[in-house]
Amino acid sequence: MPECEVCREKPSLYKCPRCSVRTCSAVCVRRHKDDSACSGERDRTAFINRSEYDETNMMSDYNLLEELNRGVDSSARKEKSSGAFGKPSRRSKQLRAKLKRQAHTNGVRLMFLPHGFSRAARNTSVVKEKGIIFWRLEVIMSERVVAVQTGSEAEYVVLDRVPETSTIADAIELALERAAAMNKKPATDLKWEKEVLLVLMEAEREKGSKFWPLDVKSTLSESVRGRTVVEFPRLVVAHKSESDKFPIAQPVSTAPSQGADDESGSDSIPGSEVENAKPQ
Repeated sequence: MPECEVCREKPSLYKCPRCSVRTCSAVCVRRHKDDSACSGERDRTAFINRSEYDETNMMSDYNLLEELNRGVDSSARKEKSSGAFGKPSRRSKQLRAKLKRQAHTNGVRLMFLPHGFSRAARNTSVVKEKGIIFWRLEVIMSERVVAVQTGSEAEYVVLDRVPETSTIADAIELALERAAAMNKKPATDLKWEKEVLLVLMEAEREKGSKFWPLDVKSTLSESVRGRTVVEFPRLVVAHKSESDKFPIAQPVSTAPSQGADDESGSDSIPGSEVENAKPQ
């Protein structure tokens, strides 16, 4: 009988299901686990030669598949109960209708994607006291901005519930600081009005990727007025040397429709083309 591979003093009585190390006692089993950080549990996905495959292995595989199947069913039930695949709750409909009405009052053509789209699920914009919209903003940063301004590898930063009374300058400065903090690196000189010369907003429902140039001194409310917004504004920060990457949209009439308070009306977007629109 092979000797214990831990103490080297007694014949082995056990074999580790995980790594096949032979041991003679519970003491040696514990020592083996401590010394090698071995869990002692059999790798249920390890390869087994066909000649060694027996009923025990078959039952183990069967049980593993059953566990995986239960996990999938459980996840599906959780998704369904959370509303991801079902209908939006009445409260959600009320909040979105209120947001759309206020946006319409402010001169914004706010359009919603169908329930279940990821961009719709990410929309945390809300109307608060005095009818002020607190927008979710996704700020996409060009490669040069990321490298020079923040020292970060972040491609975009999420700003939740930014009041529409904030200036574009305030929002972008916060985004730059947050991008730097994500990688625990201090942001460089944030006098970016002179360095970062382009702040743009994605022009929704345009053929191809187009952008609106923004005045950093303007408020968020002024910047989105008279324009189409799908769920929430998405901004781009770039250097002037990169301007050729961001074609400018041509001004068109974007007056809000009269049915703006109806979430399921003509202002909802049935397609998914805008969901994936990103600057190249």
